[in-house]
Amino acid sequence: MTSTLDQLRRLSPILEPGQAGFEAYLNDRSVWTEPAAPLAVALPESTAQVSAVVAWCAEHGLPVIPRGAGSGVSGGATARAGSVVVSVERMDQILEIDQAKRQVRVQPGLINADLRRVVEPMGLFYPPDPASLAESSIGGNIATNAGGLFCLKYGVTRDYVISLEVVIGTGEVLRLRREVSKDVMGYDLASLVVGSEGTLGIVTEATLRLIPLPSDPVATVMGRFDAMEPVGRAIEGLFQAGLDPIALEFVDPIFMDAVARYNQTAPTAALDGPADPDSSVGPDGSDGPGRAGAVRTSVLIAQIAMTWPLDDPANQGRKTETVFRQAGARTVEWSASEAEADRLMADRRLCFTALSAEGPTVSEDVSVPRTELGRLLVAIERVADRHGLVIGTMGHAGDGNLHPCIPIPPGPDGDARAQAAFEDIMRQAILLGGSVTGEHGVGLLKAEAMRQALGPTQMALHRAIKAAFDPAGILNPGKMLA
Repeated sequence: MTSTLDQLRRLSPILEPGQAGFEAYLNDRSVWTEPAAPLAVALPESTAQVSAVVAWCAEHGLPVIPRGAGSGVSGGATARAGSVVVSVERMDQILEIDQAKRQVRVQPGLINADLRRVVEPMGLFYPPDPASLAESSIGGNIATNAGGLFCLKYGVTRDYVISLEVVIGTGEVLRLRREVSKDVMGYDLASLVVGSEGTLGIVTEATLRLIPLPSDPVATVMGRFDAMEPVGRAIEGLFQAGLDPIALEFVDPIFMDAVARYNQTAPTAALDGPADPDSSVGPDGSDGPGRAGAVRTSVLIAQIAMTWPLDDPANQGRKTETVFRQAGARTVEWSASEAEADRLMADRRLCFTALSAEGPTVSEDVSVPRTELGRLLVAIERVADRHGLVIGTMGHAGDGNLHPCIPIPPGPDGDARAQAAFEDIMRQAILLGGSVTGEHGVGLLKAEAMRQALGPTQMALHRAIKAAFDPAGILNPGKMLA
C-alpha cells in the first residue's frame, strides 16, 4: 500500500485514508448510495497530472471516480473500494476571455457563479444556471449537461460548449471539436462527452460560448393555483398565446412551506403592481405560505422579457396575467421590480436546500413532453397517496422538467416506501413519453431505470461507445451503464 501511494504521490497531490478532509470525497449529496473508502483522493492541478493519474490507474487496473464539486444528487461521484477519486477542484481558473469572439476558456473546477460574476461586468453572460450554480463546478455541469431556471429561453450546457480538452480512459489527452463556426468533420465527440457523467473521460478544459448580457426589462408574473390541472392549462396557454418566457417555474405548497420555514418569512410576499380585484388577499395580508390563515396553493412563476412599455395593455406581462386567470389561477400578481424578481428566484433556488434541511430527502428529476406536465403532476400526487408519503414538487415547468422530492419518513419501512415512490415516479415519466432524468444525471440511483427505458440495443451502443473511450472500463464504473 505504501509503495503504491508513493507512486501515486509522485504524479499528483493526494489525500490518503485517515487524513483530514478525506471523508468529504466519498460521496456526493445522494441518498441510498453506499460509498466505500477509495485507495486515495488525487487532487491534480493540471491536465498533465490528470493524464498521469488516469494512465497509472489504467496500468494498475484501478477504478477512477471523477469528481467536481460533489453537489450531485444521483450518486455520480460515489467512491468505491480500491478506487482513486480524481477531484478537479484545484483546477479552477479562467484561462482566457475573448470578448470579440464572446467565448471563455476555463478549467473544470471553476464554480458556475464565479464565471458569471467575472463576465457580466464585460456585458457578457453565461446562461446555464442550475439551482446549485453558487456551488457546482463547470466540469460537473458539463458531466450532467446541467440546465437550470433559464434554460427554457437560453438552452442547456451542451448549447454553450465550443470545445473540450478531455483525458480519456487510457490517459491520452484529446481536444474535441475545433473553435470554428462550422465543423462537420467526423462525429461530434464533444457532445458525447457532455452528459456522460465521467464515464467517457475527465474534462480538463472547456471553451464556452457567451452571449450579450440581457438588458430588456422583465415582468415577473406569479399565479397561485389550488389544483394541478389548471397549472397544466396555464403552462400550455402561455405557449399557445405566443409568449416566450425566459423562465417558467413551478413550486408546490410543500416546498413553499419549507422555504418559508427556512427563511422564517414568506417567500412569496405580494408583488409590486396594481391591486387585484379578484384576489382573496385580505387587508391583514393573510394569504400566502408562512402567514397566518394561509391557503395551501401551488405557485407558477413566469418571467417575461417586456418589449413594450409597462403601461401598454398589450405588454407580455399583462398577457401572461390573462392566461393565468383564464386557466383558473386563484390570484395573479405581477411586478417589474428587479429586486422582487431576484428574491422570488432566490427562494425558488432554495427549495431543495430548505426541504432537505428538515431531514433526509431524495430528489427526483424526471422530464416529460410539456403537454404531459399536468398529467405528471396529478400522477405524482397519486404516488404520494399510494405510499402514504409527502412529496414536494418543483421544477422547470416550461420544458417539462420536474423535481419531485421525497422526504424519507422515519420508521423501519421509511426507506422502502420512499424508494418505491421514487421508482413509481420514474415509471410514470416513461409512460408519458419522458425521461428518468432531465439534468441531474443517472449516476447510481437511476442506472437500472435507464437500462429498462432504453432497451438492450441502445444500451449495447452506449457500452460500445464507452469501450472506445475507456477500453479498460476504469472510468466511473457502475455509473449510468448498469
